Amino acid sequence: MNLDFLNQEKYAADFWITGLPRSRTAWFAAYFSATGNITAHEPYAKCQTNNDVLYIQHKYTGISDSILLYVPVAGRKMVIIERDPDDVAKSLAHLFDTPIENTYPMIHRAQEQMAGLDGLRVKYKDINDRLQEIHEYCVDTPYDPDFAGMFMNFNITIKQLEYTPEFRDFVERTI
Repeated sequence: MNLDFLNQEKYAADFWITGLPRSRTAWFAAYFSATGNITAHEPYAKCQTNNDVLYIQHKYTGISDSILLYVPVAGRKMVIIERDPDDVAKSLAHLFDTPIENTYPMIHRAQEQMAGLDGLRVKYKDINDRLQEIHEYCVDTPYDPDFAGMFMNFNITIKQLEYTPEFRDFVERTI
């Protein structure tokens, strides 16, 4: 499956949130969706055709993906979550029951990809303190501090994603 056509602005969601794996992208998808700004978490993982991707792009206000699944689209609001690579490595090693050193090549490739992105950069540890700024940067709906405060207590974790063979091939070619 060739996803190069996604570089055309007319196919893009309004905003993207990305970062290293284990950087709360699933949490952001749930948060923004709960505010009425329907946001998909790693929606391309199960796409098999370009039409599947087009459907996703038009269906959601936002996309929240780890950098591994990010397809760059010019002219969209971008939030880049920056998390300590050692913390990411520990989390991935635990999640996938693999030696920590196995995670670093992927993390370093992802960091290189993130370095070239323009947008609002937020340190992982500052997400809660900067949530209003992130919210107002991404969407026009009012920020509700009471709702946000309640939502900050939610732990939303993805333990496993199933990818189509075509998408796995695409990710492996691009990273």
